[in-house]
Amino acid sequence: MTCGGTPTCGLPVGAAAFRPSTLTYWRRRLANSDRPDRIFDRVREVVAATGVLTGRSRLALNSTVLDDAVATQDTVIQLIAAIRRVRRDVAGAAAVVVAHCTAHNYDDPGKPAIAWNDPAARAALVDALVTDAHQLLGHLPELNRAPNEAEALALLALIAGQDVEPDDGSDGTDGRWRIAHRVAEDRLISVVDPETRHAHKTVHRRQDGFKAHVAVEPETGIITACTLTKATGADNHEAVVGLRLLDQEPQPVTGSPTPPTVPARPERRWPTPVIDR
Repeated sequence: MTCGGTPTCGLPVGAAAFRPSTLTYWRRRLANSDRPDRIFDRVREVVAATGVLTGRSRLALNSTVLDDAVATQDTVIQLIAAIRRVRRDVAGAAAVVVAHCTAHNYDDPGKPAIAWNDPAARAALVDALVTDAHQLLGHLPELNRAPNEAEALALLALIAGQDVEPDDGSDGTDGRWRIAHRVAEDRLISVVDPETRHAHKTVHRRQDGFKAHVAVEPETGIITACTLTKATGADNHEAVVGLRLLDQEPQPVTGSPTPPTVPARPERRWPTPVIDR
């Protein structure tokens, strides 16, 4: 708790702070409960009962990138981690790894022992790891899988395809692969948190994480709606998410006539609110 926060809470400046992990603990409990939005539901009830927003029809929409705590993983680390997860979570996968996956010792927690400054060695490793992934997926029987098994298999299939392409002279059926000379759209950057993404707040500043969006009544500062999305993708654009936030408002909202940079839905009759990024 900061020096500015303690007086706000009615506490002396020298009051002992609580552990930051306390917030993480309660956020996790709220997210996993049957009513994760209960705090906002209660605020809406108080706002409706007091009439504090009666007659106020302007909203400010804003968004920002929230950094994720996980480390960005390269293609090699993601492939190894995804194969290990399938081996751990999918019935019968451990035997397939022993019999058909030879690119790496998947019991070894470290990175493969190769000459990392040698492009040919790196390319050969990626080719072998992708082949292992295909061998693992191809030798497992097609069954109705439990949710955690299906998720592990889908994650491996995604990672095995997002960063590679057929090698020179390959038609994609002979098992020869290389790192692709492009970045996959909506690229997964960590198997620890598959929802996190690369984001660019500015041209020169790249962040890894999520995008938070809020709708705020500007005179009172009351946040009337919020949501968290992936940091990239057309469906997560500020204007698109802003329209979704407006759907939660009980009355039409007025604002600046400046249109957003993406088309709005034709049935919406409200002037477009200011969207500040």
